Amino acid sequence: VAKLLKKYENSIKGRVKLLFQPAEETRVKIYEKPLSGAGYVVRSGAIDDVDAIFGMHVWGMFSKGKIYVKSGPTMMASGRFNLKVIGKGTHGASPHLGCDPITTICQIVDGIQTVVSREVSPLEPRLITVGTIHGGTATNVVPQEAMISGTLRAASENVVKFMGKRLAEVAEGTAKAHRCSTEYDLLINGPAVVNDSEMVVIVREAATDVLGTEHVCDVEMLTASEDFREYSARRPAALYFMGMFEPEKGVGQPQHDPGFIVNDDVLVDSVAVMTSIVFTYFNKTSENHFGQSTQTI
Repeated sequence: VAKLLKKYENSIKGRVKLLFQPAEETRVKIYEKPLSGAGYVVRSGAIDDVDAIFGMHVWGMFSKGKIYVKSGPTMMASGRFNLKVIGKGTHGASPHLGCDPITTICQIVDGIQTVVSREVSPLEPRLITVGTIHGGTATNVVPQEAMISGTLRAASENVVKFMGKRLAEVAEGTAKAHRCSTEYDLLINGPAVVNDSEMVVIVREAATDVLGTEHVCDVEMLTASEDFREYSARRPAALYFMGMFEPEKGVGQPQHDPGFIVNDDVLVDSVAVMTSIVFTYFNKTSENHFGQSTQTI
């Protein structure tokens, strides 16, 4: 995309920035809370003079060569939690002399699923995932402590915060019933990715010009989350998806599946669509569809 835009820069009716963002998944605490890559891009001032932002994400389970996009909430708000259960270690032959954090944490993992099934409206999209569990160092020892960590997701950031609060309360109550205690921390990642309706029009028009109407599709809100939210919360933005599904090549896994691979065949069309978005946006801007005639994306 950068090479194409440079080649035709004299035809571009505005300014273009390309964000080579690091660390979408990894968080580092430098400021008051840990941030992922988009948070640091925002902190750096890189989007201070930007009027609109577009991004693309490949998606293994969507049909190959098709663009998927929607207006409004597009990917979920999310949070991350860490929970430690502290008991009393003892020999495995004498469990009655200790307080077992392993059996306790197993009941907590079961119990917190009722936060999803019984404490949030069934019409509200929401998820709690326990992604790690650690405890113990030997087969014949009841350990002193055990830990779990995971994620919370919902269409609304307020629901994420509510589930995080109730998760802590359920865990504490369950641990207390087993004579254990808890240590808990919750990090709210941020709101949902919300696509601006006018920017979605740009994506649809640009993708249609390149791929044809039959290759531009609607999509429901995805239950995954993305730190593109840092951009969409601050600027008119659109995050869209390029499908890669091609089972005969072994492509069709969801993100983070151990077998996930990228279908390189879609990347050429992906470049063409994103380049088209740039020209479509500035052509509409010059027609005063979106305010001033000189803008930066």
